[in-house]
Amino acid sequence: MAKCPYLVESEEFQVFVFPQQDIDKQLNWLQSKNFDPVATLERFHRYFQIHGQIREQEMSKASNDIMKFTATVKRMQNFLVKFIDYITIMQKKYEENNARASSLNKFLYDYELHSVLTYSPKINTYLGSQQNLPDKN
Repeated sequence: MAKCPYLVESEEFQVFVFPQQDIDKQLNWLQSKNFDPVATLERFHRYFQIHGQIREQEMSKASNDIMKFTATVKRMQNFLVKFIDYITIMQKKYEENNARASSLNKFLYDYELHSVLTYSPKINTYLGSQQNLPDKN
């Protein structure tokens, strides 16, 4: 709070820190008070020295922080671009593997069906009944 004198010294804050009367009355007083936007802006000008009084040290620290943030964002952007490329490759590989597994499953199904039809007691029957023959799609 010590670094924020514009907050500590404000009327609004003083109502809560040093109440002169019942807090409800104070809040109602604050609510009913017409705050002048120009006066509020002047209060902030006084504490922030917006009229060109920013020290060179503060400006250079802020500039360094912005440059660090920009560098971090660029690194993250490069990482995300590469990540998207890897995800695209992984998705293609997944789809290829899924297609291979599907082909293998179909091959095994056809192999088992052929084995059953070949070695069943009655030729051209599946589990003893012509109705149980699956579609060959």
